[in-house]
Amino acid sequence: QARGSLPSNFDCDYAYALGHIAYHLIGAGLNGYMATVTNLKKPVSQWQCGGAPITAMMTV
Repeated sequence: QARGSLPSNFDCDYAYALGHIAYHLIGAGLNGYMATVTNLKKPVSQWQCGGAPITAMMTV
């Protein structure tokens, strides 16, 4: 983007973590899952990574 600012260290760490989780979800054959990261206020070494089924966010 022409008017956007440079990503912060947090932005870079967060994007890297999400991509890494997505890689493992795909490798495990888990379709329909979204990469998640929690404990974002703590240091990166204490972040908790996982996956959540997209259907958990849907209502019928």
